[in-house]
Order: sequence, then structure tokens, then C-alpha cells
Amino acid sequence: MLLSAQAYQKIDRELAKFPADQRQSAIMAALAIAQDEKGWLPPDILEDVAKYIGVEPIAVQEVATFYNMFDVAPVGKHKISVCTNLPCALRSGERAGDYLKRKLGIDYRETTADGQFTLIEGECMGACGDAPVMLVNNKRMCSFMSNDRLDALVGELKSAAAKDAQGLVLFFTGLSGSGKSTLARALMDRLLETGRRTVTSLDGDVVRRNLSAGLTFSKEDRETNIRRIGWVAAEISRHGGVAVCSPIAPFDSTRQDVRRYVEDAGGAFFLIHVATPLAECERRDRKGLYAKARAGVIPEFTGISSPYEEPADADVRVDTTGRTIDEALEDVLVALREADYLDLTAAAALPPLGDEAG
Repeated sequence: MLLSAQAYQKIDRELAKFPADQRQSAIMAALAIAQDEKGWLPPDILEDVAKYIGVEPIAVQEVATFYNMFDVAPVGKHKISVCTNLPCALRSGERAGDYLKRKLGIDYRETTADGQFTLIEGECMGACGDAPVMLVNNKRMCSFMSNDRLDALVGELKSAAAKDAQGLVLFFTGLSGSGKSTLARALMDRLLETGRRTVTSLDGDVVRRNLSAGLTFSKEDRETNIRRIGWVAAEISRHGGVAVCSPIAPFDSTRQDVRRYVEDAGGAFFLIHVATPLAECERRDRKGLYAKARAGVIPEFTGISSPYEEPADADVRVDTTGRTIDEALEDVLVALREADYLDLTAAAALPPLGDEAG
């Protein structure tokens, strides 16, 4: 299996929409999910999608090669599809395409030398009255594209590319059961859907089972675990990636260490305090950890027998009490947009925040 667990979960949701004998109906959605994650669709990914859905590889190949929304060869960071079908061509579609060719210095089906732009002729977009019309990265439709608007679009995409070159660490902190892991996963999904950034999840529990196996839950070992997460996240940011971290990280000094690691690596550090109150976290307590801590079974448990130092330098503070995932995540998305780090478009609604442990 070549995709992430989150990608296969999304494909499962698409498969569930159709009867068992019509699984091929989910091919287009599955390919879009795979392309969002991988950036394009090489042969091994097409075969993997076919195998997972349970259809012949040729069925997936036919769809992937028929629609130019799917990329079976690498493309630039920004793919611009210009509609040049006859109705649009007669309404300056060809003129807009020629202007972009000259501005970018490439022809259709070519990519700029810096890997930023690919230009293609697109299929009918059903918006002839808005011509010249084009699609950016298969998701964003742009209408009435005069030369001035084309200049503004290219300038905007170049600015976004420069911003994307800096690595980013999105660091969630909060009590056990606050909702930070759920929000981190939801943010990961949004990032993967854009297909613009390389994204890595560093969940506290997962890192502890692998990178920090053997550490205890003493204060010293907990701080060591957080510093290890921070060092890995900083290295990801050094190479322009995005790291999404969601440990409890109860101590301010350790969080400051992580911030310093990231900034020294040239990345940006964005701190999200999931400030769900202790009473609500205890009410959720799906794993029974708070009950065990109250009974003295678990020593040095954050919020009960060990302190949680609330961050005074958080970029955004989110209380998940009585809110859906979408509602709570919106606070994070707005803060990221206002800080000019990421502007993530709205995706499908997510279910309510349950009594989860993260």
C-alpha cells in the first residue's frame, strides 16, 4: 500500500457511497485523493488504487489518461489549465493562453525551468460566458482573465511559492483529551488536500512508541520526548516541509527549546494551544487515564499530579468544548491565514468532536 492511512480512509468513504458491485464509480474520487497526496499519478500509484478499489488496472488507467485534471507525469507546483474550446477561444481564450505562454516563457504541456508553472489546454469548464476562463491546480477557477488579471494571478502564485519555500512547524499543545490530536489530523487532511506542501505528522503517542521507546513518563523523560519531536520537526522545516506535531508538551521551557530548534533551522514555528478545560478533558477520558491518575495509579499525570504551564506565546488558542471539529479547526485556519502562513480552502464537513483522548 503506497498511500497514507488517511488517504485510504478517504477512499473508503467514497466507496461507501456506491453499491458493492459498482466500486468503479469511486475511481475518479480515489485518483483525486491519491494525486492530492502524491502530487501526480505514477504507474505504481495507479496500480495501487486499482488494487485497493478492486478493479482492473486498465479501468483506472483509462480514467487517469482521459481527464487532464489528472497528472500522469510530474507537473509544476502551479498547473494552469486554459480553456481553449471553441466558445472560449472565440471569447479571448486563445489570447489569454498566448499571453501566458509569453509571460512564463513556455508552451502548452511545458513546465518553467524553476518547476513552478505548467501550462496546459483544459477541457470545457462549463463557464463559456466567463471566458477567458482557467483552472489553477485543478481546484480554483478563474474567470474574465484579462492581461491585468493574469499578471495578478501569476504574481500571487509566485509569492505563494516563495512562502512555501520556508518550512513550517504547526505545534499543538494541550491536556490529554483536549482535542489536539483530532484537530491536528483534521489540519493534516486539509494540507494533504491542497497537494502543495510535503506534510509529516509527529503525534506524541506515535513518536513515543517509535522514536522514544524506552523513555518513562518522568518529567525528565517527557521533556526529552518533546525535544526529540522538536528536533525532527526542525529538520523537516529545514528542507521546506510542514511538520504537524501534537504532544501534550506541558512545560514552557521545553516548548521554547523546540521553537529555537525550528527557528535556527530557518523554519517558522506556529503554536496552537488547545485550551479545553480540565473538567471537559476529564469528562471525555475515553482511555480512563484521568480516573487512574486521580486514584494514584498513574503518577505525574499532566493536569492532576503534574502541572500544565499554559503558553503565553500561543499564536492561537482554541477551546473545543461543545464544538464540531470544523468549528474548532476554523479558529486555527483563520489564524494561519492572518499570519500569512497558509490559506486553506474549505473542505468537506467533518463529524463532531467526540470523546477522544488526544
